[in-house]
Amino acid sequence: MSLTNQQWRHFTASKGDNNDGSNGSGNSSPPENQYVHPLSQIVLEHLQTSQSAAAFVAESGLDQSLSIHEDGTFTLQFPNDGGRIFTSFDSEEKKHWLTVHRGELVGRYMLQDNKKPAWHSDRRSVPEKVQDAVDEMIKKLLE
Repeated sequence: MSLTNQQWRHFTASKGDNNDGSNGSGNSSPPENQYVHPLSQIVLEHLQTSQSAAAFVAESGLDQSLSIHEDGTFTLQFPNDGGRIFTSFDSEEKKHWLTVHRGELVGRYMLQDNKKPAWHSDRRSVPEKVQDAVDEMIKKLLE
């Protein structure tokens, strides 16, 4: 899955490592053919389309710091305190994670466990579960 210019609209690349060989010069459009993992895509889209999440992103300065990595994960860096929000994949455990580090707050939410069948226990769809996780993360950050 690739980010389109429409989906990229609220974020600009940070200066530094984008894991794509570019310097992240702050362009307002994604690099050509930039792969974004579907779970990371759900998180980024929710951060842009949910009114409360988009307000949090803008007020926190996260809209200026998106780095997309070669494996399709991303990092958003808080501008003043070194905190970050990122997605990752643990290849040994086969799990996708959403993680936040900011000050004393460290949180991690499992987005998907690839060792479990897709139809296990939770009746909510994957996008609903991911969006709920993003909303809970924002609530914790605002506390």
